[in-house]
Amino acid sequence: MKKQYRQGDILIEKVDKLPYNLKPKEDLIIARGETTGHVHRLDGGQVLVDVAGNLFLNLIQEQTLLHEEHKPIVIPAGKYRVIKQREYDEKEIRTIGD
Repeated sequence: MKKQYRQGDILIEKVDKLPYNLKPKEDLIIARGETTGHVHRLDGGQVLVDVAGNLFLNLIQEQTLLHEEHKPIVIPAGKYRVIKQREYDEKEIRTIGD
């Protein structure tokens, strides 16, 4: 089983390698809250995005995932993909935001 880390509606899963053609994000924000405006963000490392908007992390050394309403999580060095929790109702499937 791949190593996983969860903080609220964000799941970070270790991957063996990163996909090709990723571009670095300008910031270290992984997700923004819809109602509170709080953000899930790294204190360092590199957040990458693919053409579909999926996020990946390239961490040369351990980094901390921060959020105003959740306990900080230390993530070891490595390559990761970010999965945002979604919810389903009869009309649509949508990404959840804190």
